[in-house]
Amino acid sequence: MRAAELFEQGRSSAEIARMLGVSHESVRRWKRVWEEGGTDALRRRPATGRPPKLNDAQVNQVRTALEQGAQAHGFEADLWTLERVGLVVERVTGVSLSRASVWRLLTSRLGWSLQRPERRAVERGPRSPAGSLMSGHASKRGDEQTCLDRLPRRNGASRCCPRSDAPMHPAAALPSCGIG
Repeated sequence: MRAAELFEQGRSSAEIARMLGVSHESVRRWKRVWEEGGTDALRRRPATGRPPKLNDAQVNQVRTALEQGAQAHGFEADLWTLERVGLVVERVTGVSLSRASVWRLLTSRLGWSLQRPERRAVERGPRSPAGSLMSGHASKRGDEQTCLDRLPRRNGASRCCPRSDAPMHPAAALPSCGIG
């Protein structure tokens, strides 16, 4: 421990704080602990607190079960929700976890992250995605250009494909997508 060596050398708390890049309060607290118990008292201790409900072997069982997919566990869609994961954890290990504990299990212990499925409209047309937020401009989907909003404007130009005779600011000119 560097702090213990510096205490033994008789350095001041301010000097040790500067050298180690910590606050004066931390150095004073360390010095008090060092004076009472020596260098061993300054060593890191294992974290205190409640032990996890699932041991490492149980976490591996849960990982294996989740990797099989939700449908393998009797769910209609192959999507995991906190509730579904909680049910699988309980089936596999016999341990009931709260939603918060399921989230910690997934993110901290398993290293998984939130993945939201891509939403698709039921009545999606072949050329344009329903409910698109592209503000009426032409967008590229592969090599095909699609017109997302062909409602006419007051000036007679389509939102997507301006008519050549419609008054328009030069900076707003868009290439025609051939639909409007």
